[in-house]
Amino acid sequence: MVKVKLLGVATSARHGNTEIAVNWALESARELPGVETEFVSLSGKVIRSCLDCTGRGGHLCTGAPKDNPCPRIPDDDFREICLKMVQPDIDGYIMGATVDFQQAGAAWHCLKSRLVCLEHNQWGPEALRCRVFGAIAIGAVPYGGQSTALEQMVIWAHQTDMYVVGCGPEPGAACGGYIGASGATCRSAATGRIFRNREPLKLGSREEKQAILEDKACLKQCQNLGKRVAETAKVIKNGYSTLSPEELRWPKGPIPTGGYEFAHE
Repeated sequence: MVKVKLLGVATSARHGNTEIAVNWALESARELPGVETEFVSLSGKVIRSCLDCTGRGGHLCTGAPKDNPCPRIPDDDFREICLKMVQPDIDGYIMGATVDFQQAGAAWHCLKSRLVCLEHNQWGPEALRCRVFGAIAIGAVPYGGQSTALEQMVIWAHQTDMYVVGCGPEPGAACGGYIGASGATCRSAATGRIFRNREPLKLGSREEKQAILEDKACLKQCQNLGKRVAETAKVIKNGYSTLSPEELRWPKGPIPTGGYEFAHE
């Protein structure tokens, strides 16, 4: 049996619908044998945006040690999240983001901008390569920017050389959300009816923070996404284990020789 570990990351500033969606996908992934999962939330965390220290004496993250990947900003929670993401035993990610102003929310952008330090520190630009990635976007209303948010996450995953998977079609029916799972918390994408047949729920209320449970299409997409990430991670891991180094440009994980320059030949 091929065993894999998936990390779910909810990049929402609060505990609520994005966390539910990510955990729904992780729970579905665990239905496959040999799948272990871990979950991390940015709610309550402080992750500042990258300060782009280029030109101020060079990147301060250049050559930074693995236990302190971004020394320029040492007093927030980025280090904790980054070190979870780069651990070698992680085979795939399920990442959820809120939708704000037709794009992925600020918390996701801050995390993504800080992860640029991996291009310069001792982890190296290949730190996340060859892992599997699935994206989830949760907005207030259908067609409110979920596609843009998913595209932003998928583009970032491609830039880090991860394998991106979508929800895949539901056998016998179109499930939608082909580049990732998407959902709405105020109006059903499937029926167009306001959840519970009333006006949008009060922001911050218990009902509003769990409103995604009413979006059955989103939950099905999350289930499919979880299984797709898990099964693809198994295939990738098993495939690399059966190939000799001579059959590959370089093995899974960091490039063994040549470093950054080799990657840009």
